[in-house]
Amino acid sequence: MEALVQAADVSSWIPAPDVVGPASAESAQHPIVSAVGTVCDELLGPTAEQSDREGVPRSHLDVLASAGAMGIQFPTEDGAPAAPTGVVREVVERIAGACGTTWFCYAQHKTPLGILLQSTNDELRAQWVSPLRSGQALGSAAFAHLRRPKQKFFATEMTGGWKLDGKLDWVTSWPISDVAVVQAAVVDEQGLPRDVVVSAFVEVPHPEAVRAPGLSAGPPLELAAMGGTHTWPVRFGGYRVKSAHVALVETRDEWLQKNARFSADANPASFGMARAAVNELAQVGERTGQRAVTGTAMELAKEIRDLRASAYTLADAAAADTTVADASEIERTEIRARALDLNVRAANALVTACGGSAMSLWVSPQRRAREAIFLLVQGQTAQLRDATLRRTARAASIEA
Repeated sequence: MEALVQAADVSSWIPAPDVVGPASAESAQHPIVSAVGTVCDELLGPTAEQSDREGVPRSHLDVLASAGAMGIQFPTEDGAPAAPTGVVREVVERIAGACGTTWFCYAQHKTPLGILLQSTNDELRAQWVSPLRSGQALGSAAFAHLRRPKQKFFATEMTGGWKLDGKLDWVTSWPISDVAVVQAAVVDEQGLPRDVVVSAFVEVPHPEAVRAPGLSAGPPLELAAMGGTHTWPVRFGGYRVKSAHVALVETRDEWLQKNARFSADANPASFGMARAAVNELAQVGERTGQRAVTGTAMELAKEIRDLRASAYTLADAAAADTTVADASEIERTEIRARALDLNVRAANALVTACGGSAMSLWVSPQRRAREAIFLLVQGQTAQLRDATLRRTARAASIEA
């Protein structure tokens, strides 16, 4: 792993001192966290603006794999346990704080692996679990469309498998990944909905990743933020998937319930991004001697620590008991909205402190501001959107 980091052509770059600190001092000492921290400090951070503008190199994900970061939240096939939750969160915070673009590609990878580990399809598990768990293979996913009231991507059951039709507007990491899990609403032969969701594994057609029988992809989307995540639209027209490549078939209600439980929690990435922005803000205050900047950084650092502790405590309780998860969904969603707002404020404070220089597309404050805005819509549910808007309206009324 060290050789791979050293092989990268990066300029000297010194990360800002961590005035926020980790959620768990014990987790921060874990060997995987230490290895990931080296990758963040020596590779991802120094190249973050380049990855944002030009695209995350697949090699950066390979270096994270060499550090042991891929699939750490899942047990191995030989029975080794998953990494502790605190370690997983610290890894996510570190990666997201170093380079949000790399984090988003990294985040896509866990979905196909998580779905496989729920599957009883032994043939598919044998093909993909080990390569995905190690990072030898890179995964991507498409499922956010299932939250929409109207669908435009469908699966139809046929002899020996399924047929996929329609368009996926947003598939992150598509051209650099090896396999994508696509989740589709099921319709019958007349096109009527069956209230069923199917999870199919689609191998990305390389080397161009553009076309296969019944499938076409691209061009890459031009995004205001996270433009380097290799996010492509993918169109399906009678694309055939064998039953051996289907991991799950479940009811739509089951899918929505699982998604709601997961989506309510504040993402450690939002705390990682806010943490990095505040660390840079404190660095600016120290370098320029501006007391207001330093004071703001210390206030925001405390707010991050307090809110993060509440978010992680609630998430742990929800993960341990589905009854608790359902009962706390509204409260956890409100905290997620607060975390998103805090991330935006931290990034905005950094832009304000840096002044006009923050308007360059090639500087960290500008990138962090756009990454924070991106998280407002990433993984958005109707409940989260309402909570975020209510929070914005309350802030406006208080200031008025």
